[in-house]
Amino acid sequence: MPQISIKSRLPPDSLEELLQCPYCGSKDARLLFFEKEFEYMDCQTCSLIYLKSRLKSECLHLIYDDVSYHQVSNHGYLSKIGFKRLQMLLPLPMGARIHEDGAGNVAFVSQCLKFGY
Repeated sequence: MPQISIKSRLPPDSLEELLQCPYCGSKDARLLFFEKEFEYMDCQTCSLIYLKSRLKSECLHLIYDDVSYHQVSNHGYLSKIGFKRLQMLLPLPMGARIHEDGAGNVAFVSQCLKFGY
């Protein structure tokens, strides 16, 4: 059975395109990877990793209020993705602290804790 596009299930006006880093305002970013139709960007000024296209704040309920969002069906896959994201940050100095804004399924946070961050 074909997968239904996440973006196609959302109202057209629920997404916003970020033309600059939401933290420092820099327009100097590079594409890191695609995941589930979304572009993950790496700000070359402050190193923030952010989504290029994201839900507007007033539309977050469209995903987070859906019970299926909170159900994890493949822990192995999520663990691998969390580890992949942590590897992109390495090497980090001893005692480094990582801030995750919007931890979602906590796969990334779990890997950070596993490795002492």
